[in-house]
Amino acid sequence: MPDSLAVALPAPPARRAECIEGPRPCPWSTCRYHLRVERRGLQAAKADVTQETCALDLAERGGMKLQEVADVLGVTRERVRQIELRALERIRPGVAHLVATG
Repeated sequence: MPDSLAVALPAPPARRAECIEGPRPCPWSTCRYHLRVERRGLQAAKADVTQETCALDLAERGGMKLQEVADVLGVTRERVRQIELRALERIRPGVAHLVATG
């Protein structure tokens, strides 16, 4: 891309407080919380309806149904359920340790 066409973006935010009022959809695709997902077919058509690009924005909204998460990620509801189950299995030992040590 020629330098004359490049758009200068400020440095990516270092903390959540710096990006709350930032541009949406989020231009910083290298952020660990950016929802960069390639979508095809029907999932792509649904994805165009929403401009959700930040997992932290979604987390601040509160709980979401499996289908809502599936629509954002471009996967099936069953796949979201599988991911949720695996995540819970991975954090359970740490939570048990915290509860045991008080």
